[in-house]
Amino acid sequence: MLNIETNPTKWLGLSFTEQSIGTHIQHGSTFWLHRFQAEGILSLKSFTFTTSLDYSANQTLDGSYKEFSLLSFYAKYKHNSRFTFTARCNNLFNQQEYILHSQDGINSFQEIYFLRGRTVMGTVTFVY
Repeated sequence: MLNIETNPTKWLGLSFTEQSIGTHIQHGSTFWLHRFQAEGILSLKSFTFTTSLDYSANQTLDGSYKEFSLLSFYAKYKHNSRFTFTARCNNLFNQQEYILHSQDGINSFQEIYFLRGRTVMGTVTFVY
């Protein structure tokens, strides 16, 4: 596992995580799931913007990889010490499902994972 975090300036933060997991062994070969996560944070006076990317590559039985990405965005505006406004969008590309096909000799397998679609949420916070 590799994890890198840096704040090159007081207004910019970046992070990157890589993880490789052996998912199963078949006929003496290990099959891998590679997962990468990246996040960027930009803070400018009253505004904060955050973008995150989650990317996975799952190795199939024929040696190829099934790729998948999720992108999210978050924005925050602090008007003053009392009012804060936020907006968040998860699954920006609106991925509905993840389908993985595999074949072993004469058997064929299909795995379907249903995902939560795009979600958008906004908040207003007032401190008294």
